[in-house]
Amino acid sequence: MVSAPSPAAAAISHASRTWKIGILFGGPHGSPAVAGLIGGLADLGHCDNGGITLLHRYGDWDRGRLPQLAQELVAEEPHVIVAIANEAVIHAAHSSSTIPIVSACGDLDFVGLNLAHSLQKPGGNVTGVTVAAGDAARLRVALLVGMIPLLSTVAVLVHDSNPANPRILGMMQEAASERGVKIRPLVVSTLDDAQAALVEAKALGAGAVVSLQAPFFYFNRRALCELCMRLGLPIAMGESSSTEAGALLEVSPDIVGAARASALVVERILKGAQACDLPIECHSSLQIAVNLAVAEDLDLTIGPGIAKAGGRYAVKSSSSNRPTAGPSHTEAALMGDRRHD
Repeated sequence: MVSAPSPAAAAISHASRTWKIGILFGGPHGSPAVAGLIGGLADLGHCDNGGITLLHRYGDWDRGRLPQLAQELVAEEPHVIVAIANEAVIHAAHSSSTIPIVSACGDLDFVGLNLAHSLQKPGGNVTGVTVAAGDAARLRVALLVGMIPLLSTVAVLVHDSNPANPRILGMMQEAASERGVKIRPLVVSTLDDAQAALVEAKALGAGAVVSLQAPFFYFNRRALCELCMRLGLPIAMGESSSTEAGALLEVSPDIVGAARASALVVERILKGAQACDLPIECHSSLQIAVNLAVAEDLDLTIGPGIAKAGGRYAVKSSSSNRPTAGPSHTEAALMGDRRHD
């Protein structure tokens, strides 16, 4: 249940010269989101050992460690905890109801999970920045269907670490249904799982693969693209740099941009703002890229919205625009308004 911290518990002592900022992430050190957060803090004049002390806790994909890591951070009594990705937000919130917790790039149902009374006025100790992972997932499947003629079944890789999966998968299923395409969810936790699931999915008629957003897929994007290439399945991913790893299509939330934006929330808290009063804001920018070499190998036609100006990759950035039953403005621009028959 959301409860506002007492003023005494939530107030930050402005006499302190060094702020302690905890960073909690279930993956390894070196995440682009963590780099974005640290870069954003540096842009605001907050550098590690130069006015702030960063307390890093990383789970290295061992999900069982996150509760303990969150409790370790709370025991350090940081002025604020920045949680990278959805699971970290949940475990940080369960570990403290008083320390301000900033979501750096999650995409949770904060109200439905009782982490906030509302996005505009959270009312508790959780605030921060979200990304439009659901909109990216819908657009990912919509563009893929528009690119591949006669596509009827799409395998969807779902990593079991993301609490937002059911909601986002539902949005993707809606987008596929609107276009007469079936999706086959494949829940995986390791690369071996993914290989076995994709082999089975292809045997059952899947003609392409889409991944839901998850840090696991970012760190294993090259291996996944190579696996799909061996199976003859084009893949559309939600992680940055996926096309460089061999994916046909990338539609990804701007994770790094969201993490940098979360640094502004941290600074506001350090200056005395209360987390309960700071709106949870959505960083809605999406990054869209097509690997032109893969498209050419598959003999696919790319719409006029993607310029083929002297490079292997065509990139177009867009604000999130959720597709409707017909092609969205973004979808029509990229695919030349071709409908799937």
